[in-house]
Amino acid sequence: MYVCEEGCGYRVVFEKILREAGVRPGPVLEFSSIEAIKKCVIQQLGITLLPRMAVESELSRGELTDLQWQGPDFDTNTQVVYHKDKWISSALSAFLKLTREMLAERAG
Repeated sequence: MYVCEEGCGYRVVFEKILREAGVRPGPVLEFSSIEAIKKCVIQQLGITLLPRMAVESELSRGELTDLQWQGPDFDTNTQVVYHKDKWISSALSAFLKLTREMLAERAG
């Protein structure tokens, strides 16, 4: 099984679900790069759990297969961090506005 670095939001949640189910995975390789994880799985070297948005293009090309998670639902948090005293470009401003709107839609 391939996983992102320790502390990664979805890794923490996934490992908790496994522990509560009494599952102890075999060898685990830890990477700091989602791209490296995807390449290993594409080469049939293991299995992983990644956010759908990180694998959409590989799924559409048939390079990866969605195994349809059958466990309990889980949510993860995503944070956007920027320096409050730095200049914000129009592109970053538009991104932050869109992000806030999308998160508000999901919450409401």
